[in-house]
Amino acid sequence: MKPPISQRIVHGFNRREPWATSRIYEKFRVPLFTWINSRTGNVQDTEDILADAFTALLEQKGHFDRLSRIRHFLRNSSRNACLNLLAHRAVERSDGARGSGGRRV
Repeated sequence: MKPPISQRIVHGFNRREPWATSRIYEKFRVPLFTWINSRTGNVQDTEDILADAFTALLEQKGHFDRLSRIRHFLRNSSRNACLNLLAHRAVERSDGARGSGGRRV
């Protein structure tokens, strides 16, 4: 009996088989894009974060035992990138507000 497709995908991904990597990308791309975009509100930032999350996944040396662990890795990577982006935006807004007449010398 063959193992379930999710286990075959994870096993293939751990061996860096292109078909498995493609299946993971196809499975998680749209829901992750939607989730990231709901936080950034900017398609370009969303695409950048999404690409970075998948790149980080491919660079992982670890061994995943379940598809849910891959999903969690992508979500956590994306969440951290979103938080960094939002913090950076807040700093830019703060600097911009000071630069518009409220600047101290």
